[in-house]
Order: sequence, then structure tokens, then C-alpha cells
Amino acid sequence: SALLRGRGRGVLVRGEPGVGRTRFLDACALEGKLAGATVVRADPSDSLQGELGAARALARRLIETAEQHAIESAGVHWEALAAAIPELRAHAFASPPSVRPGVDLQAALRAWLLAFCALRPLMIVVDDLQRIDAASAALIALLTKEAHQHRLLIATSMPSGGDAASLSLRLVAEASNKLELAPLTAAETETLLRSVFGDVPNVQRSEERRVGKECRSR
Repeated sequence: SALLRGRGRGVLVRGEPGVGRTRFLDACALEGKLAGATVVRADPSDSLQGELGAARALARRLIETAEQHAIESAGVHWEALAAAIPELRAHAFASPPSVRPGVDLQAALRAWLLAFCALRPLMIVVDDLQRIDAASAALIALLTKEAHQHRLLIATSMPSGGDAASLSLRLVAEASNKLELAPLTAAETETLLRSVFGDVPNVQRSEERRVGKECRSR
């Protein structure tokens, strides 16, 4: 509700591998959609496309999800954005436009996303933030610091202690409300397994094997 009223924020989910960070972000994304926000996501695989790969993926998904508002909010940054994002070209250009020297694509993306927030609440979800490309991580850091002034929520995840890896990650951590996910207890794990597989005998046996394995490894 705060997001819809123009008071955004950053939320950082931390925890050890396998603790459920991705599942938690899935739940956050669903809640955002139910609340009426436009939700776009990126993950490390998007960074395989090169510099600002994750950021470009967010931009493409914004066009796919809310095309009209995405185009309306591009404004004076249209040329730089259309040169970098093929999905925008179809709306005004028969061939790729040229980008003027000195045009900062990162700044154009930032301005575009903030302008979009003036039209519709926006939720950006980035899983494993520490693994995306550095330029996209820097953009997410800038947006997280400004989120409280806009209808913008930045939900990210990284391993516990992962924010020490770079300045961008530290800035995200400083500007976000942090949630540390603890590993499930034996009882919680059994409850989760039963919710998935039902009340079958092998559930408890599987949990006993897991606990025994952990004890032997210590």
C-alpha cells in the first residue's frame, strides 16, 4: 500500500544457498502484481548479453508487461533507449537509430524507469544481485537509493555477507530493508515436504536421512 501511495523502498533478502531466497522473491512478485504494481524481473543469466545485460532485460520485460506506459515514459531518452533495446525500435524507427556521443545509456534507463513510476507503480525484482553485470548492479543501486521518493520497490537477493563484494552491493544493502532468511528446522522441513508430497511415510525418513548426513559432516 505504501508503494501505491508513492513511498517506495528497497528490500534485500539474504541467506545461505538453498534457504529459499528465490522462492521468497517469487512470493514478493506475486504480492506486487496483486497490489496493482507492474513487476519486472532479472537474474544473472540476463548478464550473459554483456554490459547492462540485466538492465536491458528489465527494459524488455517492461515493454512486454506495460507497453503503452513504457513508451509514454521514454520521453527525451527515446533515441538512446531505442538504440539499445530492439523492442522499442518497432514503434518509431525502421532502422536502428544512432546514439549521439556522450549519451549515457545507464542514465537514460534510470530516468526512464523513474518516469514510468509516475504513471504506474513499479516493482523490480533481481535474484542473486551479486552475480549480475557491474553496470546493471550500479543502476539497481541508484534506483534503490531513490526508491523512497517514487512509486518504486526494488526487491533483491544475495547470500549472507555478499554485499561486501562491491560498492554497488554495499549501497543496495545500506538503502534496503534487510531480511535474513534462516535455514528451516527439522520440523519446518518436514512440514514443507508434507505440503508438497502429502502425508506419506517416506517424508519423515527422508528428513531423518538429511539430519543424519548433516551430523556426520560436522
